[in-house]
Amino acid sequence: MYCPKCGAQIQDGSTECSVCHESTESAQGTAAGSDNSQQHYQPAYQTPPAYSQAYPGQPGFENDKSSVGFNILSFFVPLVGLILFLTWKDKTPKKAKGCGIGALVGFIVGVVLSVMIAVVVPLAVLSSYDDYNSQTGEQIYSQQNQLDSSEAEDADDTYAIGTRTDTTWESKWFELKYTLPDNMVMATDDEINNMMEIGADALYKDSATGQQLIDYSKITVVYEMMALRSDSTGNVIVMAEKLALSGMTEQQYITALKQQLDQAQAEIIYQDLKRCEVADSTFYELPYTMMTNGTTIRQSMLVKKEDDRMAVIALTYANDTVRSELLAGFSELN
Repeated sequence: MYCPKCGAQIQDGSTECSVCHESTESAQGTAAGSDNSQQHYQPAYQTPPAYSQAYPGQPGFENDKSSVGFNILSFFVPLVGLILFLTWKDKTPKKAKGCGIGALVGFIVGVVLSVMIAVVVPLAVLSSYDDYNSQTGEQIYSQQNQLDSSEAEDADDTYAIGTRTDTTWESKWFELKYTLPDNMVMATDDEINNMMEIGADALYKDSATGQQLIDYSKITVVYEMMALRSDSTGNVIVMAEKLALSGMTEQQYITALKQQLDQAQAEIIYQDLKRCEVADSTFYELPYTMMTNGTTIRQSMLVKKEDDRMAVIALTYANDTVRSELLAGFSELN
């Protein structure tokens, strides 16, 4: 026999449906009072009720909302974000949009950081080396006789900062001149002075004009010039650093510089130290490649000792062609 409510087949004589627990007495009474023809009540088939809400695993179910975790992943790995966007853009547009925005922002930030690193890294390295150079000098000076102060002042007098315009730089001390091509921009006086730590002891008042002027002979690292290519593929920085030890050679300076570079959280591949002709001046060049945060930076440090200072030219370049073009701007000062 069958249940009069749900249609489930139950044992003959049962008083209650084992499925829906509906009483079957009325169905049995109807069956007893009918003809002896053995007819059984069987309700028409009913389709199961449709679910009013989707559930996990049901076709068409999607949890379409932005995911913070995937957005962060897309920011730090833009390529993954792009793949997730293309994969989810039809099924889960909200989640895909979040990944797409994260990837785009991450890519833009990466480009900006690459440009900043290309300019800031040489300055940071040289600044840290300056601290190392000063500390090392103090330790060694404590173990040897220092120069007479008057002799030191005479040595300082040999250095004089060069002159700079919007398109050229020239220095008698370097015996060099630099002419900017059309695709390069010169840093302003304020931008260059802001990179130097100018203390009160390096300032003096001009007796004629009353203006505050800078005594560059009292500054440890003097940035003479900085110029950048407009396409951000290279830059050149010219500096003069006062040595803590006047007897330091170019090779010793390079060794100390490498020690500072090795402290950076980056993979650095050094090339062999070599001589490089800049106009008619001979420099020692240390080329190296630095890889940090997914960015590859190619740089060269060119050094030449003059009196008690080290003449330094820092180059950052995307390839060897850019390096050659940066060096081509130098010429002998007539």
